Amino acid sequence: MFDLLRYNPEAVAYKTREVFNSLGWETAMPSQEQGRAFLEQVGERGVVSCIDPRDGLVRNKLGQTVARGSVPPGPKIMAGVVGVAAFLNSGQPSFGSQENYGAIERVQQRGYTSSTHGDDYNHEYGCGGIHKLSEGTIPNLPKLTTMVAGIKHQVLGRDGLYYDLEGGHAEEFLVANTLRKTTPLIDPRYFPLDVWFADELGIDTAHFVSAHAELITQLRGESVKKVVIIK
Repeated sequence: MFDLLRYNPEAVAYKTREVFNSLGWETAMPSQEQGRAFLEQVGERGVVSCIDPRDGLVRNKLGQTVARGSVPPGPKIMAGVVGVAAFLNSGQPSFGSQENYGAIERVQQRGYTSSTHGDDYNHEYGCGGIHKLSEGTIPNLPKLTTMVAGIKHQVLGRDGLYYDLEGGHAEEFLVANTLRKTTPLIDPRYFPLDVWFADELGIDTAHFVSAHAELITQLRGESVKKVVIIK
């Protein structure tokens, strides 16, 4: 259970750095003033979204669209709500539609809005996190067994949002944020990750961090093994 009196962002930041260092990543931990320049506050009913920083349109179940910057910002985690389902079912061999619905409910209970995404090239298959979960290649996370094309309808059917992202990837590093109820600003130069969200979901920090490090390495290779840790 997320405990505001217990949670210590500085301790989590040093733990995060320890994990990244053990995986051979280059790490930086700026001052609090410098670090907070990367951040904005999580909004009311903030959207739990993927760490993909590309721009695009956001669609609701009625088919209405707005710019990505117009929706309330929320925690960022690989594959959005599908990533939540994966982490909540760590230790299981696989997960599917039922577990995704459970994650959507969990996100709603915490006061957030669920989301998933595709892109203008691969459409519903445009999320690298969902792709790798479907392959079952992320250590210590279960394999996604549901039809990827159906995830969009699952999320929209439960008042979530679908992101149509555009263009290619140009990320140079990762920003790992440990300050609760804040989230990295969207910027195509980096992947944004909210490490504090792991604690809110009851997920081990080291497991959460190492899985994201592995995903980014699989997607982008050795060139993006650099992280800025915000405390």
